[in-house]
Amino acid sequence: MELQSLKYFLAVVDAGSFSAAARSQNITQPALTKRVRLLEEELGVRLFDRLPRGVSTTSYGEALAGHARLIRSEVENASADIDSLRGARAGHVRIGAGPSWGSDLLPRAIERVHRDRPEIQFFVRQLPEDRLFPALCDGELDIVVGVVPPPAGFENLESTTLISDQTNVVAHTDHPLTRKSRVRLADLLEYPWVLPSHLTMIRNVFDQLFHIGGLNPPKPVLESDPLVIRLALPRYGNFLTFTASQNLVEFGIGSLVSLNVPECSWQRNAGISVRSSGHLSPAARRLITELEQVCSETPHSAVNTGSRT
Repeated sequence: MELQSLKYFLAVVDAGSFSAAARSQNITQPALTKRVRLLEEELGVRLFDRLPRGVSTTSYGEALAGHARLIRSEVENASADIDSLRGARAGHVRIGAGPSWGSDLLPRAIERVHRDRPEIQFFVRQLPEDRLFPALCDGELDIVVGVVPPPAGFENLESTTLISDQTNVVAHTDHPLTRKSRVRLADLLEYPWVLPSHLTMIRNVFDQLFHIGGLNPPKPVLESDPLVIRLALPRYGNFLTFTASQNLVEFGIGSLVSLNVPECSWQRNAGISVRSSGHLSPAARRLITELEQVCSETPHSAVNTGSRT
C-alpha cells in the first residue's frame, strides 16, 4: 500500500468527488481514479459508492480513512523530526482548543514559542468536545487543550491535568441573586439563561446537576458554544450562565461574579490530551512545555500534581 495512493484516497474522501480531488492534487482525474481503483483491488473491497453527484465512502472506506489520516499525521511528524535533526527550525502544530483556552493561556504559550521559534506555524481549531477528540484520534490534530479526561470511548488518548477550578453559575454584579448569601437551585429557574449546546460536556454536567436536585434544567433563551457570546449577554441584564471561574479572569470581566449555589457547582479539570501511541513533533513538544509553564503560573494550576489519565 503506497503512501501516495493513500494521499489520493484521502483527497477524494475530503473533496467528496474524484474531479474535485484531482484538481486539489494537480493531477488528471483518470490518473487519480486509476490509483484509487488499484488501491481497491489491493484491498479487495470497494472504498466508494458512486452517487449522482460525487461519491460517499463505504464502511470499508470509512475504516481506511481513519487509519490513513493517522498514517499521514505520523509521516508529517517523522519529517519534522528529521528536519529538526538537520538543524531546521520550522514546523507546525495542529491544536484543538476548548472554548476557554483561546483567550489567554493558549495565546500566551504560542507567543513564547514564537519568540524563540518564529518559523513554527500554529493552526488552532475551536470545537466542542464531541468533535475535538475524534479529530485527535484520526490524526487531524496533534494535541487538544480542553476538559480532561476525555469522555468514555477515547481510551487511546493520554491526558495531563494542568488547570483545576470551579464551574459556577455566573451573573452580573447587580443581579438580584447576588444579594443572597446562598442561592437555591429553584431560584435559578426564575431567570433567563445563556448556555452552550448539548454537544459540550459542560452543558451535560449542568443538566445533570438539576436532575440530581430533582428539577428540570432551564431552557436557555440563547444557546451558544462560543464562550465570548455566553459571557456577553449576562453583562446587559438578568441573564445567568454556567462557566469556569478562570474564564472571568482570562476575559477580564469584572462586571460578572460567581454565585454561591452549592447544588450547581462543578470541579472542572482541564489540560492536554494526545494520542497514546502517537509521536509528537518537536514543535508540538515545545508547545506542550510552554503550556505547562503558563498554566503553572495561574492561580488554579494543577501542573505540580503530575495528574495523568
